[in-house]
Amino acid sequence: MLKLIGKLVILLCFGCLAGYCLLLYLDLRSYAVLKNFELQNKNSILEKYKAYEWNSKNILVFLQLSDIHVSLFRDPARVPDLRQFLANELRLIRPELVMVSGDLTDAKLPDFKASRQYEEEWKIYHGLLQEFKVDEVTKWLDLRGNHDAFNIFSLDARQNFFAKYSRRGKDSPRSYMHTVRKPFGQYSFVALDVVPMPGPKRPYNFFGFLDTTAILDVQRLARKARTSNHSFWFGHYPLSIIVSQGFDLHSFLGRHAYSYMCGHLHTLGGSVPNMYGLHPEGFLELELGDWMDNRLYRIVAIDNDVVSFRDLRLGTWPAVHVTSPKDARYLLPHKEPAAWLNRSLEIRVLAFSPDAIAFVKVWLDGGYLGNATPQPGVGVAGLYSLPWKPGAHAGDRHRLEVRVRDAIGREAYVEQEFSMT
Repeated sequence: MLKLIGKLVILLCFGCLAGYCLLLYLDLRSYAVLKNFELQNKNSILEKYKAYEWNSKNILVFLQLSDIHVSLFRDPARVPDLRQFLANELRLIRPELVMVSGDLTDAKLPDFKASRQYEEEWKIYHGLLQEFKVDEVTKWLDLRGNHDAFNIFSLDARQNFFAKYSRRGKDSPRSYMHTVRKPFGQYSFVALDVVPMPGPKRPYNFFGFLDTTAILDVQRLARKARTSNHSFWFGHYPLSIIVSQGFDLHSFLGRHAYSYMCGHLHTLGGSVPNMYGLHPEGFLELELGDWMDNRLYRIVAIDNDVVSFRDLRLGTWPAVHVTSPKDARYLLPHKEPAAWLNRSLEIRVLAFSPDAIAFVKVWLDGGYLGNATPQPGVGVAGLYSLPWKPGAHAGDRHRLEVRVRDAIGREAYVEQEFSMT
């Protein structure tokens, strides 16, 4: 009987994944509905930012990791690679915070068929954070995934090692909020925990559940975050596999979140490496591929309240991300001051390498524009900028190209389109 139930669960999961890919990642959502939403909210954004003035110091950078899966039995390089990330990427980028969206440990038996919580896996995870003094570098915002709750009867269970060994589990066993306050604004980061409780064994907790208590909790957090410039929500489960008992989570996030960032699906075996979606309710859902097999992490920049992101792979140097002008595909004019891009004074690029950066060259619409120069003293690491005249590039989309080389000859190339709305 259990085998039959297991097969049914697996079939249901695959059906859900297929629907998720089809509806969210192939852009079959209603474009007309979204454009109508943007028009309705345009005036409120203009009012919010009417007194806004562009400033080179108004920038904040954070990272996301997901699906680490520290394991005693599988992939011996996984933990050393995480050590490398903490020693190199984290120290070079020096983000304001790191969101870790679940599955911190693997919690699977050696045969990979059944599950249990191994305290030693949690000790390894905890030990790495201690070894690299993560709290002295950044805020580490970790959250439970389904693997972290395998076989956990309650939050008080002895086997609930998340409460003992994670950074946030003792003070925030479920959903919580962290607020960053800067001279240029306030930014909220809301962790959404919808892991089933009690936590069933593998493979029966593939789906997330937003019960009545959790709904009241997220409503409370949303009220606390309402005065923030932006609110970033993150969780383990994609929205398509969260059961919310009649609560319209999409509409709720449309009102309260700039984006929802998650993990869990692991790029679907490499078939969907960039799982990004723009919902008709007006917010981005951005699933990050896993650390477990793909060693991916995400860098996010809030540059004068315009939000941009890029997913990168461990050890890819130079690591490069353009913060301004923003990639037109992910511009949300109803949530960020897109119209004020015309007032930006610089093209801005984040560039990092263990070796010195030799150059950051910029091309615009095929023509060489110049070399971006480092900008120390702006509050973030690795920022390079190049003066420009945005008013000369109004109208249709334009193409920006950036080539970065470090001192030992490694190069990175970024190309993206932008639009001055």
